[in-house]
Amino acid sequence: MKITNKKENKILGRTEYEFGFEKEGPTLSKEEAKKEIIKLTKGKEELIVIKSIRSEFGQEKGRIIARVYENKDRFKEIEEFRKKKNGKETSKK
Repeated sequence: MKITNKKENKILGRTEYEFGFEKEGPTLSKEEAKKEIIKLTKGKEELIVIKSIRSEFGQEKGRIIARVYENKDRFKEIEEFRKKKNGKETSKK
């Protein structure tokens, strides 16, 4: 796995990453992806949010989009807000 894009988001207290990976067999699980992200970013496991893991159909390549927060306070504040917001949006449908 390698970092293909990195964006510092100082306002939200996080770094947003895009990773490229190659793997034979099934797509990476979130647990496997987190372990690799920790190695590459030196982030803490509890401060990492994986937004998506996508593999290209018929190929052994894929990409992961993840957020690594600077501290636990920002993580809780942003992610709890996001969960509440998404919960309200789904209940409207």
